[in-house]
Amino acid sequence: MMREAVLVFVLCVLSLSVAQDCPLPTIAEIETALAPLLFISDGNQMYSPTVTEGSVQYVCLAQGSMIDTYEALALIATFTPNPGQPEQTRIFDIECSSGTWSGRTGSLNLVPNGVVFGAPTNTFCYRCREGFGGDTRCRACDGACNSGLMRCTGSGSGDCCLSFSSDGQCITTTNCTSSSGPNYVATESNNFTCTCNLTCSDGYTVNSNCTDCDSTSICDKDSPCMNGGECIQYSPPDNYTCDCTGTGYQGVNCTFVIPPTPFPTPSSTVPSSTPSPICAIALCDNCQNSSCCKTSSSGSYLTDGCTCGPCRMPNCLKCQLLNSSCCAECGSGYELVNGCQCGAITYPCSQPAGCERCDATGCCQTCSSGYSMSANNCLCRCSLSCDRGYTPSANCTSCVLTNICEASNPCGTADCSLGSQPDQYTCYCAANRSNTRSQSLSASIIAVITVLSLIVAVCIALIVVLVVLVVTNNKKQKLQLQQPSHDYDVILPTTSDPATQTNQAYQVGRQLL
Repeated sequence: MMREAVLVFVLCVLSLSVAQDCPLPTIAEIETALAPLLFISDGNQMYSPTVTEGSVQYVCLAQGSMIDTYEALALIATFTPNPGQPEQTRIFDIECSSGTWSGRTGSLNLVPNGVVFGAPTNTFCYRCREGFGGDTRCRACDGACNSGLMRCTGSGSGDCCLSFSSDGQCITTTNCTSSSGPNYVATESNNFTCTCNLTCSDGYTVNSNCTDCDSTSICDKDSPCMNGGECIQYSPPDNYTCDCTGTGYQGVNCTFVIPPTPFPTPSSTVPSSTPSPICAIALCDNCQNSSCCKTSSSGSYLTDGCTCGPCRMPNCLKCQLLNSSCCAECGSGYELVNGCQCGAITYPCSQPAGCERCDATGCCQTCSSGYSMSANNCLCRCSLSCDRGYTPSANCTSCVLTNICEASNPCGTADCSLGSQPDQYTCYCAANRSNTRSQSLSASIIAVITVLSLIVAVCIALIVVLVVLVVTNNKKQKLQLQQPSHDYDVILPTTSDPATQTNQAYQVGRQLL
């Protein structure tokens, strides 16, 4: 009995462990998880079940945080409990703990009548347990997860798993820009897994981070071998050779006509002592005789070894023998390009990017692909057009995310605040904005009332001070009028004579005035 109790305790601990992610179980893992469930349901003997190959049907799958991983599942399997015993078909739950599948105690039951064999597995579940979701044992995801993969890793609206990033992580949106890059897409055709959608022309391949196309073969990209020559590719991608065998041409790119081998003549070994004949052939500088040119003039060529014709290559002084479309000597400021054409001599460019050819002053003459000439006709600027929230990359080959709020409006109708990185943001919902605005308005009103109160208090204090000063001044004036003056010029005699009294009163009045 002690052994059975320990076994039950271990199974209970395992069933309460925090679920982690596991890939779908193998037959051996299902058998290992099933044995304790059989023992608990019976208790009479130990079991070593054998699952019948091809009988496993998954009824419920609870998605893990990575692609092709799961936290829990419910399944139907046909098995023999022990060798020689009859087969049974049961439904039961298993959960992932520390990377190992284990059976959930008490979940082994007969298959309900409502379960349809061969029906699609229910993946719109965050938990697979007996008692949830009826016969399918599925605890459904939040309704917000009803798009893309239609899966979840928890019960909340923020736990949706709508697609997988390029590294296999569950993400809550089908927009791959933030998790994988601007050139990744997740659609039903690729099982909503962010996949590089960048395409490249012949001779190029997508680089490792799906931001640009790298050259892999100059033979496929430019076909440098002319006139039927075979291009042989070497490493690095711009290293090649041309096999001109059997083309009638020679040179690096099979562009030079192989001249015919001249037959020796008796006169060719006899030195001529006669003067050069007078040349009357058009476009000829020197004649072999009066009817055969020896050296053509500038801008012309020997057409058939004796007559001359105009050279049709631009910026060319002289064309090759018998070939008006292949230059042998270019004019001033030009040099042979690809063996036959005349291109302007390349000078070092002062502009770091976007320019393929500059003149002697360092001013750009030809812009690279994706660039256009600026208004001053000397510098090249990137002409790549990007959507809102993106800007051209440094080499003008792709658009780089600069503001995810403008690029994909991840917050919908809420305010989107950009973080420290272009793909980081914070959503401010309407309720938060309303509370913030109300708080801001209340603070403003309190500040205004406080300032007005201070102004009124100062005014009252000034009025009180003025009243005090006026009252004090009036009191001083009354006191001065009541006190006798001692500033007399004459001491009046004391007498009772009426005339003297009148005179005294007259003198006092003068003093007062």
